[in-house]
Amino acid sequence: MKSILLLLMLSCFIMHAQKSPYDVSVTNAQPKDSTALSEFAKQFNCLPMADWKAGMKFMTEPLKIKALGSASRIELAPYKSLNFVNDQIRQGDFEWKTFTYQLREMRTVKCATGTCKNTYLIFECEGKKYEYEFFGDTNALRKAPNTYIKKVVFLDEVDRVKPLLMGKTLYVLCSQWMKEDEKGKIVSSDGNQKYVAVTVTSVGLGTQDGPTKVIFKQNGTTKEGFLNIRLSGINKSSGLFGIEFDKAFSFEDPKAKYPKIKSEIWTVIQNESMRVGMTKAEAELSWGKPKELHINGNKEQWIYETSGTLFFEKGILTKIEE
Repeated sequence: MKSILLLLMLSCFIMHAQKSPYDVSVTNAQPKDSTALSEFAKQFNCLPMADWKAGMKFMTEPLKIKALGSASRIELAPYKSLNFVNDQIRQGDFEWKTFTYQLREMRTVKCATGTCKNTYLIFECEGKKYEYEFFGDTNALRKAPNTYIKKVVFLDEVDRVKPLLMGKTLYVLCSQWMKEDEKGKIVSSDGNQKYVAVTVTSVGLGTQDGPTKVIFKQNGTTKEGFLNIRLSGINKSSGLFGIEFDKAFSFEDPKAKYPKIKSEIWTVIQNESMRVGMTKAEAELSWGKPKELHINGNKEQWIYETSGTLFFEKGILTKIEE
């Protein structure tokens, strides 16, 4: 009896596993990021907050809106403060100041269940100690996703990158260059091309999500811009105000990887435009990977969040909806 039941279960499994030739469906997918990590980026390893080393340096982000100087707080308070939240220091008082990480402490504190163990990261700035408070022990800190201290930039990364990039020729891979107006306000820089050669003219402090501010000038022109890039991802928050180095720059001319692409198509790609007849590879170079990808046989539909929708047949772009 048992053997009969086993055979029935096995036959049901096989019938379920076999796909009927009439079972057709549209494949909906979100393309994965396939950006290869460059040898340059491999030099910078991410270190979780629970494993930070003594001597690591962080610098306070400069205020973007000066009027917030007294309201904007850093998630650091004086060492063993009585009320961590209320005692957090003001960003405006610590602009451009360096915090050096010293050690990690665990303390038993009062909580709703009686007593709990919290973790504290201790920093030094201008001879005084400050701390970051985490609700949980070190094991909890290590397992916690995306822990970071707001409004401070991983300064060691900036110091490492500067001598490696200063004066170097790079190829910028995106057109979202930024610039600053006369008042220091960050604005978008329009009319930029991607995949053009630029020379790095200055390197300095960026933002929490893009620690290194790389200023560059397009070769053969007077056009300048900057990008806030990150490598290790140490103390990164959302990632919205920075860009991965390998998505921003390349040491090699991207055109060399695609010798079959005609010069007129490269002009379309560099201006982030689109033209019927382009291949999927050419379209991806121009607009990047789509947010959604729908496949039905030899037909594909690429949906972008802001640019529009592309329709391909047998790998060739046949229709553009913007």
